[in-house]
Amino acid sequence: MSWHSIGQWFINFPTNYLWLFEVFIVLFVTLIISLVVHFISSHLSSHLKKTNKIWDDALFQALHRPLQFLIWLIGITYAGDLVRAANQSFRIFYGIDSVRRIGIILFLLWFTIRFITIIANRLVHSDY
Repeated sequence: MSWHSIGQWFINFPTNYLWLFEVFIVLFVTLIISLVVHFISSHLSSHLKKTNKIWDDALFQALHRPLQFLIWLIGITYAGDLVRAANQSFRIFYGIDSVRRIGIILFLLWFTIRFITIIANRLVHSDY
């Protein structure tokens, strides 16, 4: 390998591998969104605990973890779409749409089961 070919590789890197930068940006934005949602959720949850209503507390408590899962699911699968569009040889990314659909169904199930469980526990225990 000559110095000329190494130089050409570095010159062509931004055009050939721009998708790597896009994937990094998508994952970084996903991290920022996840942190902001976590902060807002924690802040709202602390304010809602001051009320005597079980429904609003249960809703935010049940939604917190599944919502974080959904944010990361959408971010990672979108990054997978970028990889698939950039390089057709990564065949593992062809099933990314199915992973997203199954993940959304799991999100809905997880949230619903958590919400019902939290409400049932609070209704059974009268100390709330």
